[in-house]
Amino acid sequence: EHKVVTSSQLKIHLHGMKSSNDYRDHSNPKLTNFTNTKDVARLSNNLRQESDEVYFMNGHPRCLFCSNFHFDSAALYIHMQAQHHTCLLCPERFMFRYYKNVSSLHEHMRREHIVCDTCFSQQERRLSGEAFAFSTFREYSNHMGEYHCVSVR
Repeated sequence: EHKVVTSSQLKIHLHGMKSSNDYRDHSNPKLTNFTNTKDVARLSNNLRQESDEVYFMNGHPRCLFCSNFHFDSAALYIHMQAQHHTCLLCPERFMFRYYKNVSSLHEHMRREHIVCDTCFSQQERRLSGEAFAFSTFREYSNHMGEYHCVSVR
């Protein structure tokens, strides 16, 4: 969904940034959110002058977990990778499905995968990143035999 903004509104938005460095960083050719054919140089000139030109913007993407806005999709991706979690057991087509925190990832694993309850109940093991959930019954069975000397069929 595109939002229509005037150059005056855009100036107000950019003026709200913390420093001139923020403006410089955000006014580089990274202005990919603009969908009209005007180039960045023309946009910069229009912002320096009084102009009533209208721009169509996608806006800045927002993290649905934190509600924080990020400059572009690359910045949002970096945020998601650093602050939220993905399930390494799910098929590749779900590689961009994120979970807000470790607890929500663990809930997902208990719902969608096979979990070793013995390992899951040991908090230090659960937090260490060691395997406690498995994609297949065969992996789970091998784990039970190797780590718990239990045969599971």
